[in-house]
Amino acid sequence: MFQSNELIYMALQKTGSTHISGVLAQLFQGVWHGKLTGATAEQIRTTPFFLSSIRNPWEWYLSLWTYGVGGEGGLRKRLTQRNLLRAVGAPVNASGAWRRGRSRLLSLRDELSKDIPAWRAGYVSSDNQAAFRTWLGMILDPRNARALGEGYGDSLSAPWYGFMTHRYCLLCCQGLQRLSTPSTIASYADLVRFEQDNCYIHQFVRQEALPETLSAALEHVRALTPAERALILGAQRTNKSVRALSITDYYTADLIDLVARRDRLIVEKFGYNPPTLG
Repeated sequence: MFQSNELIYMALQKTGSTHISGVLAQLFQGVWHGKLTGATAEQIRTTPFFLSSIRNPWEWYLSLWTYGVGGEGGLRKRLTQRNLLRAVGAPVNASGAWRRGRSRLLSLRDELSKDIPAWRAGYVSSDNQAAFRTWLGMILDPRNARALGEGYGDSLSAPWYGFMTHRYCLLCCQGLQRLSTPSTIASYADLVRFEQDNCYIHQFVRQEALPETLSAALEHVRALTPAERALILGAQRTNKSVRALSITDYYTADLIDLVARRDRLIVEKFGYNPPTLG
C-alpha cells in the first residue's frame, strides 16, 4: 500500500505494483506499507481516491510461479517450508480464546500435513512446463486453500474463487468478514454481489497497458503536468519476470478452463481473454 493525502494505492503483487509504487513516490508525498491487507474503515472514509492494479489472470499465475522459481515471494516460502512456530503463534489469553485456539490447532495440523516435497517440485525451473502445470493445479484446488495462507483457508467462500480473486478481494473490498460467514456466499452470483457492494477502488491500472492507464487514472486525482505525464509514460519497468518460453507453452486447455472458472470474477469484470493455443 502506498499512502498519501491525495490517494492510496492498493498494490496487488505481480500486476506492475513495484513499478507503479515507484512512479507514485515521485509524484506524491507518501509512505509505503508492505503488509498485504486492505484499507481500514477510517482510510476508506477519509481518503479521496483509491487506486489499484490488475492483470490477466492467466498471465498473473505464470508470473507468480516464475517469481517463486527464482526463490522470491512469501507464497513460495509458506508452501516449501514447515513453520510450526508461526502456526502455533502467541499464547491465547484474551476474549475469543477458544475460537483462536481452534484456528491455531487447525494451522498446526496444516503445517504438519503440508506436502512440502510436492510443492518444492513445483518450483524446479522456469522452463519446466510440467512443474508449472502441477503447481497451478494445486494452487487452484480449494482443498489446498489453508496451505496458501493469507486467510484464504479461513474463507468459507474459497470454493467459489481462486487465489488471485482472494488477493483481489483482500486488498480491494471491505466487509471481508462476510466471506467467512456461513451461507453468505453460496454461489458465484453471491460473490459478484459482494464485490459490487464492497469494492472501494475508484480506478484500476491495467498491467498490459500500464503507462497509459496509470496516467489516465491519475488525471482523476489532479491534472498532470507535461513533465509528469512524460515521467509516467517513459519510466522503465522494474521487477519483471523473465522466461524463455511463451505463455502458450505452459498452459493446457484444461488449465485455461480451470483459471477461467476459478477466477471468473476478475475475467468477467475486466474483460480478460484466455491465451489461444495453437
